[in-house]
Amino acid sequence: MSRFEIRVPTPFRLEPTVWALRRRPHNAMACWDGHNYRRVLMLGQRPIEVTARQDAGQGIPVLDVDLRGSGGPLGDDIVREARRILERTLGLGVDLAGFYRLADSDPRLQTLAKRFYGMRPPCFPSVFEALVNAIACQQLSLTVGIHLLNRLSERFGPTVSAGRDQPFCFPTPEGLAEADPQVLRDLGFSHAKARFVTTLAVRVASGQLDLEALREETAEEALGASIRHSSSMCRGRHGVGARCGPRLRSECTVVDIPMGCTLHFLLGITHDDPITYATAVDLAGEELPGSPLLL
Repeated sequence: MSRFEIRVPTPFRLEPTVWALRRRPHNAMACWDGHNYRRVLMLGQRPIEVTARQDAGQGIPVLDVDLRGSGGPLGDDIVREARRILERTLGLGVDLAGFYRLADSDPRLQTLAKRFYGMRPPCFPSVFEALVNAIACQQLSLTVGIHLLNRLSERFGPTVSAGRDQPFCFPTPEGLAEADPQVLRDLGFSHAKARFVTTLAVRVASGQLDLEALREETAEEALGASIRHSSSMCRGRHGVGARCGPRLRSECTVVDIPMGCTLHFLLGITHDDPITYATAVDLAGEELPGSPLLL
């Protein structure tokens, strides 16, 4: 076992940040018991259970992190990778000062900002996981989508050790590349989505598709690339469309179309006018945290 800590700029609260990442209480990949955030990540080609808790002391928020894995000691490279993924996944480096200034000027946003004060915008550990989440959660509902992802992770995800409370590790592209689409159908995926997920895994595992490169692109570029790749993989019949693309922003943040509808309402903009990052900056009168987001 290895242990380290991450000092986080204020304000920060782990609980609402984790709940924004989990989205539903039955999420078995990102676990929360009221104090500890737990999930299994592939670090250095090994499944490692990561447990993070926020120090209850006063002053600068501190995350205490434990790493547990089998197969020998955990080296410094694994610790560095775990720190990097946690900082990105929990939004620890995001400066929300601009958002809080904007929220103070609107009574409706101010109420929400106070309620969720300290929550950071979370994201998925990988673009592959973000895309598969988007595919699964479009099938029927978010609740059903999380069930599908749980089953997928239980069936194909690597494990640290056997145990009833062991978090499911999200499958790697390599783990899904040889999966029979019918197996995904048996888990509850539709024929089209099972086919797309397995084809996507093959492309990523073989190196034909570099999804992580999308992190360096704008939201508009990422959306265009996702549609082009989906058309190529499924001959234009199935894949990533306008509802899925917004999830592929450069940080792979957990976002969806309803967020755009909420902003349209709050900002008094008609749905004929799309909200872009430039629109939000113009309305706020300043740069906002995060990278461009197309809603």
